Amino acid sequence: MGNELSYKQYVKEQNMADTAMVDHAALCVGRIYPKHKSMRMTNRFGELPTYEWSFDEQAIMDGISEAFSSKYGGSWTCLAGPNASFGIHPRPQNFIRFDIDETGFGDMMNSQKSFCRIIIFQN
Repeated sequence: MGNELSYKQYVKEQNMADTAMVDHAALCVGRIYPKHKSMRMTNRFGELPTYEWSFDEQAIMDGISEAFSSKYGGSWTCLAGPNASFGIHPRPQNFIRFDIDETGFGDMMNSQKSFCRIIIFQN
């Protein structure tokens, strides 16, 4: 559980109602995100194989949205993926953004780029 809270280090922007919501977001991300991240090998004929991280973005979004809806009620949206963005300003109430950049952190395959943005907000 302490390891899941370590995802708080990736919070880049937030306006959650209280610190308990930030902790809940970090726990959800720490529990759900690693389950849906995997290494994929691409192999082209005549070339050495290359590796890249892939994310089951839909599973991440569904899991986090459900966790927030069940704990806090109402409608919550989660966006996830390397290119996820939210261009609306001002930010909605109870908004948090994680930029998870684990490139080079123990990656077994040549420190391949591992970046995923997760955005959670209340509708």
